[in-house]
Amino acid sequence: MKAKVTFLLLFALGLNLAVGQQDPECMANLSLFHESVKIKEYDKAYEPWMATRNKCPKLNNAIYIDGEKILKHKIKNSSGAEKTAHVNDLLKLYDESLTHMGKKFKKGTTLAKKAQVKYENKLGTNYDVYQEFDNAYKTDAASFRNPRRLYFYFETLYKSYKGNEGGATIEQLFDKYEDLKEKFAGETKKLSLSLDRILKKEEAGQPLTKKDQKTKKRAETNGKAFSLFETNMDKLIETEAKCEVLIPMYTKNFDANKSNGTWLKRAAGRMVAKECTADPLFVQIVEAYHALEPSAESAYYLGVLSLDKKDYANAKKYFDESAQLHTDAYKKASVYMKIAQMEKRRGAKSSARSFANKAIAQRPSYGSAYLLIASLYASSANDCGSDVFEKKAVYWAAAKMANRAGQVDPSAKSRAAKSAASYNAKAPSKTDIFNKGAAGKTIQIGCWINTSVKVPNI
Repeated sequence: MKAKVTFLLLFALGLNLAVGQQDPECMANLSLFHESVKIKEYDKAYEPWMATRNKCPKLNNAIYIDGEKILKHKIKNSSGAEKTAHVNDLLKLYDESLTHMGKKFKKGTTLAKKAQVKYENKLGTNYDVYQEFDNAYKTDAASFRNPRRLYFYFETLYKSYKGNEGGATIEQLFDKYEDLKEKFAGETKKLSLSLDRILKKEEAGQPLTKKDQKTKKRAETNGKAFSLFETNMDKLIETEAKCEVLIPMYTKNFDANKSNGTWLKRAAGRMVAKECTADPLFVQIVEAYHALEPSAESAYYLGVLSLDKKDYANAKKYFDESAQLHTDAYKKASVYMKIAQMEKRRGAKSSARSFANKAIAQRPSYGSAYLLIASLYASSANDCGSDVFEKKAVYWAAAKMANRAGQVDPSAKSRAAKSAASYNAKAPSKTDIFNKGAAGKTIQIGCWINTSVKVPNI
């Protein structure tokens, strides 16, 4: 009867038991440690957890999920030999989770967690830990997607290269950087697509389900994390990724890789990013890439070549061709944004807004596109409006776009808030509004902007 009651309690807690492992003592201990973990009484949970782990390792995945929390608490609150023992036990627990419940735990995630524990506790050289991360990535890259661990993966290789450990080379460093940049882009794209779907529901006036709300919150949180750690990775490579380093390296490796589409694509991309496109090597790389794999990417790089020559008509043509060839909405949006930036530099403001809006149509959560439109509006404050008040009112239109950027894109929130504050500071003051008698009225902004703004009430 006691075993039956315990089983019902475990079921109520959401703990599904493995067939053949329903030992009464283990079931009772499972209930005890799980309830203790829920209220963060980790020391109290330790003994029944260890008893369950040792006797019934296949009973429930809570042994490994809760066990991770228990051991992390122990590590945080211990030192010396005791801490080392808990660290080693956590590493052992990760192995046990794959051995006893491999279907419940992803290999890439679990192996990457092990590597992070070794990194944070200085177990082995940087190159040793890099190889642990590398094994996790090569074993199961799909589930290795935690942004902090992806950053540690690169950082350990970077430190190995700088410290002359393990024979790490500059070529290896750049290859891994490009690989992880693509990984970050892919994971960020998934988050953006989730946000785009929810934004469309909100704009259509449809209520969000609890699942939608959780998805939105998770996408916003993870989006910030990916943006932060990708930026940190970029900062590490910044000191190495200079034209005087890239050009000799790519020149040395060009002949061996001129039939390697991935190498050509990455080399061209890095030279564009670091503005090394004036070197004749860039032309060689782009032409070889276009001859090997005519594609959206090669059309894009032909656009870059035209842009370098200030041949804006051909640059726009190639970039537009690249956007049309892309079947991926996220990449299509990026190319449209490139055209918008080019048009902005040329002073073609209406065209720049048009392409920024095309980018937004493909990727509704593209905060940078809204910020570009905001800057276009702000730059026209002296040109649009029949009097000083109306000209300054253009800044409200700019602030509105900046605020929209922060609403749709978590990674742009900080920039958006600063921009909106700057634009609002330049808009008509309360005194201006009072003297104009315009509080609460809607003002039509003409010229190329052709929009309206509502004057704040005072």
